[in-house]
Order: sequence, then C-alpha cells, then structure tokens
Amino acid sequence: MGFFRAKKSAAVEPVADGPSATEAKPAKGKAAKKKGSKGKAPAQIKALAGVPAGETWAEALDDTTGYPYYTSSVNGEIVWELPAGAVVAGSGQDGHGGGGGGGGGAGVEAYDPETGAGFFSEAGEVHKRVQLAAFEENMPSPVSSLVGDTGKAVVFPGIFPVSPLVRVSVVENLDPPRHRVLISLGDPEDEASEDWLPSLYFFAFACPMPLTLPYTVEFRRDPGCHRLRQAKNPQSRDITVWSQDDVVRGFFAYPEPVAGTSTFCLDWSSGPDRYKVSDNPAAPDLGWLRCVRFQAYAAQKYHVLESRDPILAYRVHRGHFCPNDAGWTCLFAFFAFDSPRIPGTSQYYLQHRYEPHFTTRVAKEPSTLSGWRDDGTFVALDVPLPGTCKYSVDFMTRDVETRAAQMEMSRIWAEDTWEPWVETIAFYAYPAPTILFAPPRNGALY
Repeated sequence: MGFFRAKKSAAVEPVADGPSATEAKPAKGKAAKKKGSKGKAPAQIKALAGVPAGETWAEALDDTTGYPYYTSSVNGEIVWELPAGAVVAGSGQDGHGGGGGGGGGAGVEAYDPETGAGFFSEAGEVHKRVQLAAFEENMPSPVSSLVGDTGKAVVFPGIFPVSPLVRVSVVENLDPPRHRVLISLGDPEDEASEDWLPSLYFFAFACPMPLTLPYTVEFRRDPGCHRLRQAKNPQSRDITVWSQDDVVRGFFAYPEPVAGTSTFCLDWSSGPDRYKVSDNPAAPDLGWLRCVRFQAYAAQKYHVLESRDPILAYRVHRGHFCPNDAGWTCLFAFFAFDSPRIPGTSQYYLQHRYEPHFTTRVAKEPSTLSGWRDDGTFVALDVPLPGTCKYSVDFMTRDVETRAAQMEMSRIWAEDTWEPWVETIAFYAYPAPTILFAPPRNGALY
C-alpha cells in the first residue's frame, strides 16, 4: 500500500485580477467591443480628439489584456486612450500629464538605466497576466489511466504491478535558510511559489516497488521546513520534534543505483535543526552533514514559448523560471528526465539558428548542419505512463499564411497538428501545472 490515495487533479487557480482562459484572445473578449481597438494593443490605437465640457472618464482594467480603458460619463463611450485634456474621475488628473498610458495612473513611462530605452513600469506585470492566461488556456490533458497503463511493461519490464511515478519538488526559502519537500498531487499548493523557490526535481514511486524503501516527509512549524525520514531519525544529534500531516506524505526510492536513476542526498545542519535534499553526491556543503543517500529519476522543467513578432517562432527554455520576455508567450511547460538510460525513453536535442531570424529544431540526433547549434537535450518517454501527456514534434517548411517555401522550423505541440505543420515525432512527458517568472535581466524590457 502506498502513501497516497487516488486524487483528482485540481485545476490551476487563475492569478487574481488576471485574464481568464476564456478571454485570452482580445478579438473574442471585451477588448473587441472598445471603440478603436480592433483587437490590437492600446499602443497601436490612436487617441480620440475633442472632449465635451464637464466630461469625466472612469478607469478600469480590461479582463483580457490587463490594460486600462476609460468610460465617458457623458455618452458611455469606451476608449483605450484618453482624449487630450480629459479628466479621470476621482483623480483630478487630466490626460495630458501621463506618459503614453493616458493619465489617471495608467503607467508612468520609465527608462532602462543601461539602454536608455523607454518602457512602461507596469508592462512586465501585464505581460505576466497575459502569459498566465495563455498557459491556463493551453493546459494539456493527461492520457487516460487505461492508456497510461500500457507503457508500464516497457519502462519497468518484468515487474507487476507497477507503481505510478510521482514528482517531488525540493524548494527553498532563504529567510531564514530552510527547505521543503513537496509531493505533487495536482494541488497548486504542492508546487513551488514566489516564497518557496524551486531547487531541484525528481521522480520517485508513489507505492512500493521491488528493492525500494519508504521516505516520509515530516515538518516543523517554527521556522516552517521539512525533512525526510527513512525508518529512523536521519541524524542522532537532531533534537527537534518533527510531525506528520494528517495525510502521511512521502515516496518510495531505491537505496542503491538502478539504471536511469541519479543519486540524491539528505543533508543536516544545526542551529536550528534543518535538512535539505542535494543532488551533489561528492560532498555536502560547508556546515552540513550527510545523512542518507537514495536513488531517483532526476528531472528538469521545460517551457515552450511562442512569438509572432515579427514572424512566427518557437523556443524551448530549460529552467525553473519562465522568461517574461517581450513578444514571447509561454504556451505550456513539462517535466522531462535527465538520463537516457531509462528504459522506454529517447533523448531529444534542442537546436537553434539565429540567422536570418531565430528558428528552432527538435531532433533525435546532434546537429551537423551549418548554422544550427545544439543548445541542450531532454529525455522523454516513448510510451505513455499514468499522469503523462502526449506531445508532438511538428515540422514545417512553408509559411502558415501564404504556403510559400521558407526555412525549416519545428516546434513542440500539445494539440492536434494542422497544415502546413506535419507531426514527425511523438513523446510523453509530465505536464507542469504552474509556471514561475524569472526576475528581470539587465537591459531586458521586462
């Protein structure tokens, strides 16, 4: 019997005040009804001229784009940008003073200290909300339990029954330094957050498997942190009282190396007693003592992003954080393995070309073509397992709109493939239910 009962996956909660999945496209939401919008961003819309005497404008945020819009007190007209001299209700400010945003606190223009380029201080937050809406809308559905069971005999040959794999996220908070071990069961609270930043990921078993041992997650409230316990206290000098949740959480892992697994270590430090899971088998960090080693399937997070400015392009970003780059939108994210030695898996090479414009390829072999560069690899399943989603590698050599011949391009896709795209490879991976955004980089717009 395992640690967990079957549990339905919880939907990812939308960010407060952010756009909903059903309103991710301005052409179908409120933005399409605003005068002069035509589905374009506010920066592309010309301001209206002429203001009746005594007229005021009420400001609100558009549900779809996150941009402010204004409603006239005289005729109910809705516009993106305030007419010259317009007064925002309750602010006493006219539309002349605000830089680019139309006054009323819609966003004051600032300048990048390194590049000198102007941008709106709220633009990054707006773009995050747009990305979160697109991410929620494109969330793929896992394969059915019946389909997922078909791959067990390939990945774990000669074993029956086979336990499902469960993702374990190790997160950290540096104020004060402490760690948690989160078992992903479909609840957003089981994921990394802005307060608890991701450190590493691995997959282990939810139920007993041959040669595995149980590892239980225990917690301490002040300061809040977790530890792993395997049968006994992992450190005899630990004098803290640790507790368990009402529902016992944990996983099963191998104590010794098995094909495709990586070594993880449980380290302890005092003052106060605290633990962390490390993926450095050589030696613990200064001030830490090594307690336990175990073997699990190391994993990384991959973000699939799309851009249509100036042309259609895709990229795959590996890392804990999703880039918040201007012009790019995260469609979805997934977890893939590190080791190609896991049975029933294949290794994929992420390749990019930067001239004449950014282009992506995903292949099973390293690049030998001029101009293409291998930027990383990931390992995904050839067969479905419970909890995985099907992803396709699509290939295209013709323009989406004109069908004219163009430079080859590929993408990772989570929906049905349509012309002129052609599905060339299919793989299975575990979907990421949430995304975190990277902090701004020097010289970046956001």
